[in-house]
Amino acid sequence: MTAAPLLTVSALTIRFGGLTAIEDLSLEVGEGEVLALIAEGRTNAAVAQQLVLSQHAVEKHINSIFSKLNLSGDQELHPRVRATLMYLAEGRN
Repeated sequence: MTAAPLLTVSALTIRFGGLTAIEDLSLEVGEGEVLALIAEGRTNAAVAQQLVLSQHAVEKHINSIFSKLNLSGDQELHPRVRATLMYLAEGRN
């Protein structure tokens, strides 16, 4: 069973005046994609740029991932490091 995507955009079209800037864009961003980029050592800003999300959205997704992995709270290792170690331990490198 796969987790539901963090973000789904379907058939997005953006027009400015008579020009079409984006037409029929669809995308999904899953937790695995965010976690993989964290494991590569990317900053929130770099993850946002790579996945075409706002930095605020990335922060919310990362907090959700940390919560699901029980990485919140006071611990000896930074949550990003622990998430990376868990990601690598699953053989996702």
